[in-house]
Amino acid sequence: MQGLASNAALEMDMLRPLLASRDASTLVALARRPDLARSDAEALMRRGATVRTALAGNHAAAMLVWRLLVEDPEPFVRATLAGGAGWSERAALIDRPRDVPLPGEVGLRLADDPEPDVRFALAQRDENPDVVRRHLVADPSSRVRAALPAGWADAPIEAVRKLLTDAEWRVRRVAIAAYVPPPELVPALLDDPIRIVRLETLARAPIPAESFVGDPDPDVRAAVAGNPNLSPTAVMSLASDPEPRVRVRMMYRPDLPETVRERIAGTVRPEDLDGVARWLLPDAAPLSTRLAYVDSPLVFVRRAVAHSADLPLEAARRLFADEDTSVRLLAARHHPDAPAELLVELASAGWGAMGLLRFHRNFPAAVLVEYADSADGPVRMIAAAHPRLPAAAAVRLSGHIDAAVRREVAANPALPSPEIVRALEDPSLEVVKAAASNPQLPRTVAEDLIRDSFGGRAANK
Repeated sequence: MQGLASNAALEMDMLRPLLASRDASTLVALARRPDLARSDAEALMRRGATVRTALAGNHAAAMLVWRLLVEDPEPFVRATLAGGAGWSERAALIDRPRDVPLPGEVGLRLADDPEPDVRFALAQRDENPDVVRRHLVADPSSRVRAALPAGWADAPIEAVRKLLTDAEWRVRRVAIAAYVPPPELVPALLDDPIRIVRLETLARAPIPAESFVGDPDPDVRAAVAGNPNLSPTAVMSLASDPEPRVRVRMMYRPDLPETVRERIAGTVRPEDLDGVARWLLPDAAPLSTRLAYVDSPLVFVRRAVAHSADLPLEAARRLFADEDTSVRLLAARHHPDAPAELLVELASAGWGAMGLLRFHRNFPAAVLVEYADSADGPVRMIAAAHPRLPAAAAVRLSGHIDAAVRREVAANPALPSPEIVRALEDPSLEVVKAAASNPQLPRTVAEDLIRDSFGGRAANK
């Protein structure tokens, strides 16, 4: 029932009898579905705090019962409504999708919640109506106020001023890292008692940066090296700074002449240039600009260009053949025409690269068969979960001694239907759950399972 409840190919109309389940995991899976009706959500609201938390993290369902959720007696339920699913682990999530905006009325109710954790979760959202954020600028908790700037790039100037002059230095620190301060606030920020606030001001504020170029403190010069208001004279002066980390910071400036960038590269450690030239990423530079840097002698520059999915094939081929593995890996991951042989070569470096490249449209199915027969557990698991795994290999893995492998392949749509049904009898409950969640599970089987378990009992019993 847990697997059926999470099966995306089944409609809620078929699954509605599961609302009568006494199993919390089944109810949680139902609460996470995008196709709940209001009556379904209201029924789930009566099934315990764990289920209500799942509902609160499901935006589509939460909007059906938000008036109940904002009054929930459990703070964590309200915090999940405020911050979305996984709000407490969001810093550790990779490629996290942007939050769906909450309606203003919901946001304002949560902005007045008595629990700071709820307001903190709300402040972290990528999307919030300005009326909600303006309310939170005056929040009594400095932790809440400090969470605002990261997701509020277009804050109105009055909010920027309040955050930059906040009594709590942690708020000022994140604010100066997010906003260019208005000129009238710069003197006070440069005189701030907290050193990191002063340094961030040097890096962002509209100041006569030249007056700090010769400062004896290398931290000051390193901060100034990132200031976008440097004159060409100051740029050239800092490019010859005796401190290596100042020169490294200069390397990442888009206005540094390429000949100077290449000269500096010979004076610093290669491991200090392990980033990317952000001004050349696809969302920052037009294709014509990026093409001019395909053959740059600097690896961190070519890394940025290798993020491009729109490079003409001739230019992409030069990156596919790059001497640096990180450039080849990035080009293979992002370009739709990466050749199969390159994908296989890079994937052979380890299962980490396999995980990045396995879903590329050119990744050869024949190699997945090899992975399925590998003695390396992580490699075998990659094959077991791959939707383009050939059916014969999927069938073979469905009888593997390792239950974790059987679980992965049981959920894989590449597994033929008879084997999915057979997996419902597996001794491992996790394998059974995975098979029941497989979108290729025959509909008649799902109907029979629900009928056998719930018969004619009312769904809202």
